[in-house]
Amino acid sequence: LAHVEAAFNKQLDGRRLVYSGPLNTYRNFADAGLLVQMYEIMRCNTDTFHDPLKCYYPQSNYSLSLGFIAELGYWSIDTMPEDVHTAAKAMVNNFGSLSTVAIPALICND
Repeated sequence: LAHVEAAFNKQLDGRRLVYSGPLNTYRNFADAGLLVQMYEIMRCNTDTFHDPLKCYYPQSNYSLSLGFIAELGYWSIDTMPEDVHTAAKAMVNNFGSLSTVAIPALICND
């Protein structure tokens, strides 16, 4: 949470941005099959080492202000993946600008 607050304070106006940390799925990695393991390695690698000049979409866990999500019409519960859909709605709301800010906090998903 401290990383989100620090990134928010560094922005000129952090109220209309999405904050996302790199994804890590190491805890249940050994339980998955080889194909799933390969996909998870690629997904985590892409999320950790993304190009800062290209559009960055959050995966699974992200933070944004309640006021901003209200502007976006809240989450679309019928859309999968809702994290990418929320980031796309944020970009449209911000007139196509890069709306996801990377933060240096690993997110561990199981």
